[in-house]
Amino acid sequence: MGTLRLLFSFLFISSLIDAQQYQTIAIQSGFNADVIADGVGNASTVTTNDMDGGGYALVSKGYQQTSLNTPATYGLPTTGLISSVASPLGLNYQLASYSGNNSLRLNTANPSGTLTFSSPLRASTLYMLTTSGNNNSTISAVVNFSDNSTQTFTNISVSDWFGGANYAIQGIGRIIVSTSSIDTAGGISNPRLYQVSLAIDASNQWKNIKSVTVSRTLTGSSVAHVFAFSAYQKAEIVPDSNGRVYVNANAGGGTESGNSWTNAVKNLVDVFSAAKINNDIEEIWVAKGTYYPSLTSNRDDFFQITRNDFKVYGGFAGTETALSQRNIQENETILSGDIGIQGSATDNSYHIMIIDAETAAIDNSTQIDGFTFQDANASSGSVYNNYVPRYSGSAILVYPSGFNNSPTISNNIFKNNSQFQTGAVEVESNNTGSNFTKIENCYFSNNYAKYAGGAVSVFNYNSGSPQNVQITDCTFEGNSVDNASQGGATGGVGGALFVYGGGEVLINRSQFINNIIGAYTQYSGTYKGTAIALHGGSKVTLVNSLVYSDEIYVPLFNNGSTFNIINSTIYNPDGGTLLATRTPVINSIQNSILWMGGDSVNAIDGSGTTVTANNSIILPKYNVTLNGSNNYTTDPLFTNVSTADFTLKPGSNGTNKGNNNFYDTSKYGSTDLMGNNRIEATTIDIGAFEKQPTLSVTDIDQNKSIVIYPDPVKDILNLTSNEKILKIEIISMDGRKIIEKNMDDEKKVDVENLQKGLYLIKVFTGKESKIFKFIKD
Repeated sequence: MGTLRLLFSFLFISSLIDAQQYQTIAIQSGFNADVIADGVGNASTVTTNDMDGGGYALVSKGYQQTSLNTPATYGLPTTGLISSVASPLGLNYQLASYSGNNSLRLNTANPSGTLTFSSPLRASTLYMLTTSGNNNSTISAVVNFSDNSTQTFTNISVSDWFGGANYAIQGIGRIIVSTSSIDTAGGISNPRLYQVSLAIDASNQWKNIKSVTVSRTLTGSSVAHVFAFSAYQKAEIVPDSNGRVYVNANAGGGTESGNSWTNAVKNLVDVFSAAKINNDIEEIWVAKGTYYPSLTSNRDDFFQITRNDFKVYGGFAGTETALSQRNIQENETILSGDIGIQGSATDNSYHIMIIDAETAAIDNSTQIDGFTFQDANASSGSVYNNYVPRYSGSAILVYPSGFNNSPTISNNIFKNNSQFQTGAVEVESNNTGSNFTKIENCYFSNNYAKYAGGAVSVFNYNSGSPQNVQITDCTFEGNSVDNASQGGATGGVGGALFVYGGGEVLINRSQFINNIIGAYTQYSGTYKGTAIALHGGSKVTLVNSLVYSDEIYVPLFNNGSTFNIINSTIYNPDGGTLLATRTPVINSIQNSILWMGGDSVNAIDGSGTTVTANNSIILPKYNVTLNGSNNYTTDPLFTNVSTADFTLKPGSNGTNKGNNNFYDTSKYGSTDLMGNNRIEATTIDIGAFEKQPTLSVTDIDQNKSIVIYPDPVKDILNLTSNEKILKIEIISMDGRKIIEKNMDDEKKVDVENLQKGLYLIKVFTGKESKIFKFIKD
């Protein structure tokens, strides 16, 4: 065997080729044949095997049969360093020493082998230098990571060393081993070594690769060879001094290290992968744009959060230095499941995000804030990798972990997500710990489930600790379920929210508007819970909230659970039943209004069940035993039902007729659904809205501290205040936050693009906040 003439003394180099991107990989062990003739001597003595089973081997340009011979003019570089001519340009391979084994040679007798790297490394793409003698070969490759996980590539076609495409090098000559004669028949085009790329899954790109196992998978006389590997490594993602990484899909010109907006990372997938192994990454700030959980259209890819005190914020323009500077409405940041053919749901992501406390507890310090989750489709009935149900929680799945798992999900929009079973947001029970997930200031629209919980499902199905969930300041509009179930007989329930099992759910200052059960004919007579459905021993408290439906089907359904309705308004203009119950249940209605536009059916329906109601206004038609006192049966006098204004007119029986003892300010807060004081006088009102002192829309508070004008307004709404105005929020009458703007004492608000109608504006100063109504003309 000859000696490889290298400029280094060790077995292999591992050098950075393209700044910090392309890197050759040193192989520690695994080669099983020397198929490259080099040095001085007969070919049969400087090689241990041939390339093709027919007596031909490769040759280097340094080979001489005797010292008197002229070195070969055809052959591999004497240094063993190959600059690939295949795409991408700039990729190099370093061959093993010509004086030892330099090929993983695979044939029928020896079909498999493992090449172990000298130093494990991360890669987004591995490149394999390979060829096949005596016809084409088919091989598989298993990438082995340091955590003992793997990624498998199958049906890799390797061309014969004469004439194939995607070659890294060609025209390298060959030698007849038995005679040591150089064969130049291939000319400048043959033989060839080929380049094969292995794209590492995003979830694996931040793991260290320790080895690759290669197997020849088809029988026959061909001989497959693997000579070298190289890697493409993305720039290392590092946080700034605050533990923050910046992401901007439209960034350009920076290093993509993520430590500033200038160096923002383009792919959110990369940052989630980096954060999983780098605990120094504590926050992710994401600029406006659309981001996908998969870079390869793999439906099983998802953004994953597995640790506590980890925060992901969207809604940035890409220049902010403080969280308070972002404007979520102007800088929509979309997490989309539409990873395949655009507009086709069949190939969309099963999940956009999964939160899993797999090794330690997660509490409310973990936060997902400021995103639009859309177009996910958990459409399968199967489970992926014995881990992830492909049928629930398409937008966010709060996974049933081995530890407490209670993140905060806030200031997000969820729209156009669908699932085979339950919940665009699915919160499932844990095996241990006390869970209290928070869902705050979120808007759910047009989400769909086949069985239950079109928008949100709280599902406690195992023997672990039940989920406790707090839903605050949320709006559920136009979500749906089909009237179907796995069992068939009970049908679909919970067009917006489904709660099952022993958990407690508190719903505060939220609205449920025109949610439906869709396929009415499948299980006739079971269209219950178009807004909220309770099953199996759960406990739900609905407070300071509005449930409005123009469908005739039942918005509230309680089957074997505890349902407390406090200071809420339930209304159906078409005269449909408002609350249906099944025994055994506990139903409590306090300081609330249950009313509808007709009396053709029972407002409350549940033969054999009991409802306790106090200080409430209830349409006097029901099929339950109604206990309690101080209830009213006359029209509550809503301000304007046609515009969904369910505040109370003067003279309403709801004004100052509630009972303060039924309302716990320590649990439910001091404001009503509109953000006004919950107890304006000495006695709380009935319903979701507290009657305020009579003011015109341009009136001011008693201290004349804030004024808004003109009203009605076409384009610019003016503000005056004795204090510095810090922020404003404009809210539609159905409770959606339309505009949120940091003012820094600015006194004008542009409302030209608002649709005509009635709005609320909440003005914040350093000392107070005040709410006014105004009309957009």
